[in-house]
Amino acid sequence: MTDDMYIEAEEEIRCMIGEALIERGFTPDDAEHIADSCDIPWEWLLESVTSKQAALVDWAHDSFAEA
Repeated sequence: MTDDMYIEAEEEIRCMIGEALIERGFTPDDAEHIADSCDIPWEWLLESVTSKQAALVDWAHDSFAEA
């Protein structure tokens, strides 16, 4: 797993946190600030990256199977 994958996963999780805060009445600026300042648990990052890798492997396997 590359560092880029973890960075991308962290950005996606922060976006999801921001969106959830906006849905609960926070302003977009406040939601972004809170999402950017919170600690993301390693378990969430690992789960996100692992599921993306599994999806890529499944896609590649299906693509080769069709060829």
